Amino acid sequence: MRRAAYPLLLATACVTAGTPAVPGGLVVRTSVISRDSVLLALEVAPGTRINARLLPALEGARDTLRFAGTVDALGDYFAAAPTLRTAKAALLPRAQVVAGICDEGASVCHVVRAPIDLTP
Repeated sequence: MRRAAYPLLLATACVTAGTPAVPGGLVVRTSVISRDSVLLALEVAPGTRINARLLPALEGARDTLRFAGTVDALGDYFAAAPTLRTAKAALLPRAQVVAGICDEGASVCHVVRAPIDLTP
């Protein structure tokens, strides 16, 4: 089994739910499941992928929750958008999504720390 080693470059951006934020086009899609919970899904622009070795996370005021999803055969990248079901309360205040975004064919992935704001 091949293990990829990716140097990581830190990048910072701001994400408002559902809006592209950085080169690579990180988008956080939200769906309301119930009055108290939401489903978050991470998507990127064509030509970029989400690193599965650095699990994407939602860092909240109280704890860190990890996104999950199907990965490719080598376990390097997500094959489909990783998702996270969580309580709306975990998103406020000062929650942020952290994900590794990789350009196809590049040997460097960018760690994106993106504040998420679900307030109207």
